[in-house]
Amino acid sequence: MKFYRSRSFTSACAVGACLACAMPQALRAQTGAMPSVDAGSLTQQNAQSIKQHLPASDTLRLLSLPPPMALSDQLRMNVRRVYFLGNRRLDKAQLYPAVLPFLNRPLTSIEIGRLTAAVTDIYRQAGWIVEVYVPQQALDQNELTLQVVEDIRNSGKPAR
Repeated sequence: MKFYRSRSFTSACAVGACLACAMPQALRAQTGAMPSVDAGSLTQQNAQSIKQHLPASDTLRLLSLPPPMALSDQLRMNVRRVYFLGNRRLDKAQLYPAVLPFLNRPLTSIEIGRLTAAVTDIYRQAGWIVEVYVPQQALDQNELTLQVVEDIRNSGKPAR
């Protein structure tokens, strides 16, 4: 799965870039002189704009997540055990009913996608919006690890 920035984040960056380009021209038209603008002040203004839309702790947390694994169409693996990373709102006992139908049988990449969707549905039924994906890992031990990203913005419930 790919990570996408929100529209508001992208829009804020685009507006900041447009203002940074248009501001000197507008000031020159009013005063007849070019204002002194350095790269450091523009970078600081952009950083402040970005901080308003995505706190630094969220950025660091997202950057520290393992990258998703590209699963080939030829993949077949017999999953005997599933591990979860990042699940804090629901424990594995709550998530395992979604996993049970997929255990101890050969799975293709499509069925692994259905497995991640089933775990996502358990969260959705509990009122949470999450992303579940397969992180980079060795798939030779009949064990599968799923990464759960729980802190997706605009989730219906407040943090407990």
